[in-house]
Amino acid sequence: RYLEARGGIVKLHSVQSLRLTGTMELPGVTAPFVLELARPGRMRTEFTVEGQKGVRAWDGRTAWEQLPLPGERPRPMSPEDAAEARAQADVDFSPLVDAAAKGYTIELAGRDRLPGGDTWKLVVRGNDIPPRTLHLDAKTHLVVQTVDRRDVEGREVEFVTEVGDYRTVNGLVFPHRIEVGPKGSAERQRLVVL
Repeated sequence: RYLEARGGIVKLHSVQSLRLTGTMELPGVTAPFVLELARPGRMRTEFTVEGQKGVRAWDGRTAWEQLPLPGERPRPMSPEDAAEARAQADVDFSPLVDAAAKGYTIELAGRDRLPGGDTWKLVVRGNDIPPRTLHLDAKTHLVVQTVDRRDVEGREVEFVTEVGDYRTVNGLVFPHRIEVGPKGSAERQRLVVL
């Protein structure tokens, strides 16, 4: 049902690359961004903060970044950031599309209730990522929330990603608002796709 809700597996497979533009909002900062994704598993994000360009990229083998600071040079990402970039380099925007081919197993963990309504709760496991919990809206079958654990300065922190404002683009359904932050924290990063 998730695949049907997104527009169907045939249409999803037909997409070889994507370019998304929008704004990235951090506490006290709003920055324009361009996210480019390409099969198989490549990603590049460019963003501008106070006139300085920042880049995060994964080419299928190497993850690197350039912070938006004067004189900053490109550098390899930390192993934790590289794993996150690798997971983000997915044209399908989901481990639920071709899960086995991507090295994921999916377990139905039952139903749950979030403030927005009833959800199906799925647990996604993969070789190189910690388990993630996905909540799919029980009516639309689209992902509305993801919960995972990330290493932050040597300690494990639970992060919540809220997904919404789904719109149809050329027959496929994509989220246009993604908010992520530590569970229970008011500090969030928000991506708004134009």
